[in-house]
Amino acid sequence: TLEEKINGFKLQEPVPEDDLSVTVLASSTDIFLFYKQAMTNCAKLSRKKPFLDLCTVFGKWLRVYANDVLLAKLPKQGDKRPINRG
Repeated sequence: TLEEKINGFKLQEPVPEDDLSVTVLASSTDIFLFYKQAMTNCAKLSRKKPFLDLCTVFGKWLRVYANDVLLAKLPKQGDKRPINRG
């Protein structure tokens, strides 16, 4: 399910660079809500090894999301739009 979600995020239209009102990507909200629901459901069944295994899987897919989706959304070096810490 996570792989399908992340592949769908890759296909989403990029946010226009001149639209400064977008501070949080919808895909990040979607993935964290999915994580919360999955962790809540798993915690009802077990808080031991299965829960730890689920967290390990989430870590793997967060790295994939960061590398394949988020990094692709950052301005390339040489672009005039600065990254604002605020």
